[in-house]
Amino acid sequence: PNDPTRYERAGRWQSARVESQRIAVRGRAPEPISIVVTEHGPLLRSVFPDEPRANSLALRWTGQAERSGVEALYRLQRCGDWSCFRAALREVRAPAATFLYSDATGATGTQVAGDLPLRAIETGLLPLAGASRYYDWRGTADFDSLPSSYGANLPVQVVSPHPEAASFRTPIT
Repeated sequence: PNDPTRYERAGRWQSARVESQRIAVRGRAPEPISIVVTEHGPLLRSVFPDEPRANSLALRWTGQAERSGVEALYRLQRCGDWSCFRAALREVRAPAATFLYSDATGATGTQVAGDLPLRAIETGLLPLAGASRYYDWRGTADFDSLPSSYGANLPVQVVSPHPEAASFRTPIT
């Protein structure tokens, strides 16, 4: 409690990194803010200091990963067929999303692509304890296991941020 930059991880006390940032506010001078960052991401107490329930929540998100999928998205814009479309999406390193495909032949398709985290233990509950390594991400879902459909006579395709859980081959939380 005396050092808000320390946190427990796998039975040991770790030191968090403190980043100073300035947040632009229209009509006022930029507001200084200190953000405490653990290996799981920034602590929400840095952003919401008066919110007691945010005290121990870290925001781990695939969008914070060092890898970028921007190049793959540029290639995606130049694709003229389904195989090129899927090859470009295979390299997307961003939070998972569903992409819709259509071409001049009348074929349509959908492909979920991006980094979809897999945990060592899937509980179906969020958030999970960061002090234990039991709930760490053990990687991301393999591209070929993500939902995909393609064909000339597919029914109407719906792109949703919440795909049907049964369409995944691995447990997703």
